[in-house]
Amino acid sequence: MAATGHPLCGWDSQPNIEFVVHRTFGHGTLDLAEHLVELDDAYDCLDFSDTTEQDLDADVIAEARRIVASTSLSPTELL
Repeated sequence: MAATGHPLCGWDSQPNIEFVVHRTFGHGTLDLAEHLVELDDAYDCLDFSDTTEQDLDADVIAEARRIVASTSLSPTELL
């Protein structure tokens, strides 16, 4: 799983933002978070896919940036 939370949100440790979102909201509960939840699932299927971990990492970063850009809140206020 991608360790993308740290550079985006300034966390001291490196939680996996897609993992945290998946465990916090799950599927079908928050439209804004749904793609990150799906990306977390995709990490579980890497062995059965042509997608690389680096591809998923880039997708997670792009999705997190899209979410932050779509709100008037700072990344730390979204937590």
